[in-house]
Amino acid sequence: TFVRRVGAFDSSDAQLADGTLYRIPSWTTTNLWLEHRFGKHGNLLDNSSVRLTVRNVADRDPPLSGRSLGFYSSLHNALGRGYYLTLTKSFD
Repeated sequence: TFVRRVGAFDSSDAQLADGTLYRIPSWTTTNLWLEHRFGKHGNLLDNSSVRLTVRNVADRDPPLSGRSLGFYSSLHNALGRGYYLTLTKSFD
């Protein structure tokens, strides 16, 4: 499990009608993975592992901002939930 949090901050890209800076809210995403490692059993999967990863489990959108993409791409991403299957093999 991996949790990533970007704290709230004031954006210099946008101001409210009263002149105060627009507040970008905090953003937290969670990634989960499950991994199985195969031992030495005399078959093709010897010294291998398989991992299933789910990125941004809650499918949280990034907070809106006045930037050209609509969010701070250096701090947030708009890719949403993603699923990944990784197979790794070691030839020792």
